[in-house]
Amino acid sequence: MVRNVHTRRFPRPVPLELLATLGTGDDRLWPVADWPPTRLDGPPAPGTTAGHGPVRYVLEEVSPDRLRFRFTAPKGLHGYHEFTISGDTLTHVLAGTLHGWARLSWPLVFRPCTTRCWNSSWTAPNWR
Repeated sequence: MVRNVHTRRFPRPVPLELLATLGTGDDRLWPVADWPPTRLDGPPAPGTTAGHGPVRYVLEEVSPDRLRFRFTAPKGLHGYHEFTISGDTLTHVLAGTLHGWARLSWPLVFRPCTTRCWNSSWTAPNWR
């Protein structure tokens, strides 16, 4: 089981509009300095496909305070990642199971990068 949770508290409430910027030209949520940009293949609605680099997912749940995506690639990663906002707290959760090649590649490539990138990128808010 893989479970990475990255939470940041800020000195003021996180604007719910922040989630709506994901994958847009004005993306203020995704850590683009450390990761390939996220791209949505349509409006943020259930069923919209999206991804960044080789990672692909489909948007499953949309609400004003939460976006949840289910992984569709890379092969062997089964689970989800989501963003939630609660008052002054922004949380990103990546959870799932690994199968086949992903069991080997996760500890070597994805886990160190996920932890380093999200922790460094979220030290200051990327919103106005």
